[in-house]
Amino acid sequence: MRKLVLFFFLPLLLAPSNGSVEQGQIGETVYLEGDVSVVRNGAALAADAVVIGAPVENFDLVKTGDDGSAQIKVTSAQAPASTLSLSPDTQFTFELSALQGHTHSSINLISGSLRLKVSALSSDQDLDVQTETTVLGVRGTELTVTTSDAGDVLVDCSTGAVACTAENGTEYQATPGTVVENQADGPFRSVPVAASDLDAFRSTWAEQRRAAVRANAFRLIQANALRYQRLREVFDKDYGALRRQQTIISKWIAEDRQGKIGAATDIDREKRAVAGTILRLRRTLFRLERVHARLLRLQRLHDQGFGRGDISATLTTAQFFDQLQRDRADVEMRMASVRYLTRLYSRRNNGEDPTAYSLRFREERPLRQRERR
Repeated sequence: MRKLVLFFFLPLLLAPSNGSVEQGQIGETVYLEGDVSVVRNGAALAADAVVIGAPVENFDLVKTGDDGSAQIKVTSAQAPASTLSLSPDTQFTFELSALQGHTHSSINLISGSLRLKVSALSSDQDLDVQTETTVLGVRGTELTVTTSDAGDVLVDCSTGAVACTAENGTEYQATPGTVVENQADGPFRSVPVAASDLDAFRSTWAEQRRAAVRANAFRLIQANALRYQRLREVFDKDYGALRRQQTIISKWIAEDRQGKIGAATDIDREKRAVAGTILRLRRTLFRLERVHARLLRLQRLHDQGFGRGDISATLTTAQFFDQLQRDRADVEMRMASVRYLTRLYSRRNNGEDPTAYSLRFREERPLRQRERR
């Protein structure tokens, strides 16, 4: 099954695009408070570079700490005019690419909560928000997406409508007066909530989810730790394959620093050499970065005494979190490198990132098969 999926997507990865998408600045920060950081081109920016008015670039990872909040205005003419407000403990990337004759904007919400205000989209623009379990199709609205450390998702909007597509393809509509909720291990459902009660409902929902996480801390730590280990095995194997193409990667990075790309004949050959590996890494990264962020937050509860126990016969929760911290810098560097390489690939593909297609319409069976190996 895995080979069939790669066979389907590789032509998309290698095909030229009819349009071009800018790969630089897509917006700017208009508000910052507390701990806010940005990861760009494989490395974290210096703290003094993350200021109000600083540019936000395509494929940047933006993170707020437990006392941090930020607001980002999307200014690119190729993306829908929008403003993103990030709550504390939130991570997301904004990715703009050409896709099937449209400019496709995707907000990849890794953890936390964000509010999005979007103007009406033009006929050649697409915008979605991706969480772990749903894709939100946005046409022009003001919405809030809230996630929990158990994998719960709440979607509400004060204007317009948001189409929430679950992994099984079922679609739910969040509208003023109706929110869409997906509790971990449970079905999606629509819940009527009066507009005047929305803020209170969202606050209560988030507190209930935090209480549920505390009550089930060990089960969540154990399940996510085991999943993290499986994903790491898959990710590291493909990352090793990517490193065997170091000559190409080093050339692309050097060209990027000079603001250029190579000759067309070289680009075609280089893309063919790395396309399949990038696709596999991106599919695994989608899961790994969420599990990694979740475990770092669960460790805070563990340090407070919640969820201690034996993950397996040979591994305690304390031992696992010690190892997680030892590996943290290397894992985060590798994940950032994959995002950077995806950006470099897109620059050589006329701004088209077909791996976004495989994430938006992702097929889970091949990845889960690889996790179990």
